[in-house]
Amino acid sequence: MLSIVRDIWASTLIISSLPLVFNSSYSIKGFLLVFTLTIGYVFGFALNDYIDREEDRLDPNKRQKNFFVIYELPASLLIIVTLTLIIGFIYVFLLFNTEGIIVLAILMFGVYSYSMKPFQFKKRPGFDIAIHGIFVQFAPYIVVIYLMNLKFQNIDLLILSVLLLSSISGQIAGQLRDFEIDSKHYTTFAHLLGFKSTLRVYRMLQFTMIFISLYGFITKILPIIFLPIFLVGLVFIIQRPVDPSNINRYSKKINTILGVLAIMSLLVTVLSINLLNKY
Repeated sequence: MLSIVRDIWASTLIISSLPLVFNSSYSIKGFLLVFTLTIGYVFGFALNDYIDREEDRLDPNKRQKNFFVIYELPASLLIIVTLTLIIGFIYVFLLFNTEGIIVLAILMFGVYSYSMKPFQFKKRPGFDIAIHGIFVQFAPYIVVIYLMNLKFQNIDLLILSVLLLSSISGQIAGQLRDFEIDSKHYTTFAHLLGFKSTLRVYRMLQFTMIFISLYGFITKILPIIFLPIFLVGLVFIIQRPVDPSNINRYSKKINTILGVLAIMSLLVTVLSINLLNKY
């Protein structure tokens, strides 16, 4: 669970905050939406780990990362926590009227269909990449723009392109990392394409993300004050472990440090924008 929180909370918080920052749109409603999306994404990843707990028991590395393998929690407690969170989600999204409930339903379908039967898209090559690509990093950004009725700008198109590629590459990195253990249970996109070919695709996605970001800075679509966030994101992309032999050497503290740095970078960016608007 700690690995889930470490990986997803900071990225979702930052991604969903960016549209508000770009538009200098700060309100209780917006903050509630960002907070709810962050909690919701942690919940979604936790649900995925809960569904995978029996398979993860069989792998030494996954066994150490899955909270639900390490700790046996009463089903009644899990049900109470889940229902409480869902009620909270409904309450916040009701603030955005019918559109909010429709968006929540779509997001919940994404969580359900990725992890649970009868869909379990994570075990269906092609769908595993598509669902992860759309829902993990791309969705929270576009949800905030839509529900907060913000103006769609060139910077949003550029960032959404990077987020989509980043989300897809994150899924591919996980499939490469778990290539052997996953092959015992189901077939993924990486299994169909082969390890080496998938690794080449992954490197190409990395290069494309960096190229798009640099293009944004050169053309000034991305203001230079966003450079700190870009650099933190760049380090995160480069250091993702994809070689199964390197997993034990991968420091669990890296993502925590990057998460803190990213939050600090976001705060500095917000402060810089406010100062520029003031003067």
